[in-house]
Amino acid sequence: MTGRPDLADVAAAVLEETPPRGTRAGGYRVRPEAAARVAEAFWCRRAHHLQGVIVRTPHGLAVVWRPADIGRTARDGWAEEWLDDAPEQIRVTCHCRVNRAVDLTPYRTVR
Repeated sequence: MTGRPDLADVAAAVLEETPPRGTRAGGYRVRPEAAARVAEAFWCRRAHHLQGVIVRTPHGLAVVWRPADIGRTARDGWAEEWLDDAPEQIRVTCHCRVNRAVDLTPYRTVR
């Protein structure tokens, strides 16, 4: 046990699902009260959908992202990892299926 919080709890404290608009499904956003804890956010370049965040915690940085290899029907799937345990690069996506690689190397020095 590292004494670190459960990353699912960190993700739930930082992310919230936005309500549907008309016939369009909702997406995800950073909770306004948690915005100060977000060191970086990754956005879809097509429609500005949230693809991932790096979160400051008292126990270090965590990365929460929508993995690009998630199934098409797994709309609410998020992955969580402590930044020091995460790979150097992750593949992220959003609900419009825009996939891209994010290099986490520069964020390892963020505090």
